[in-house]
Amino acid sequence: MLREAHGIKAYVDGLGLDVYEILKKSPEYLRNPEILERAFRRVVPVKVQQRDLVLKKPSVTVTTSWMLNGGPPLYYLSRLYKDPKSKILFTGYQVEGTNGSWLFNI
Repeated sequence: MLREAHGIKAYVDGLGLDVYEILKKSPEYLRNPEILERAFRRVVPVKVQQRDLVLKKPSVTVTTSWMLNGGPPLYYLSRLYKDPKSKILFTGYQVEGTNGSWLFNI
């Protein structure tokens, strides 16, 4: 919808790509594997060396949180946290004692 209505691309980075590959190999664990396949045909996978390019244009990047202890989230946070046009949304659980947990207890 974002791409069609506003020209905003969707990207997937980090472990989300790995999870997708695992689920493709085990479709019996999905209610409807075709929905997942359609969704991933519409997103752009991000390689480490492409991250700067992704941030230069309006986009949405979905990645796993890594509990904010490493991985892609720290890269995106370090570049977007002062940008008033950018938003960072967290979903899911942050394990106690991790940076993610600390952030939500401020």
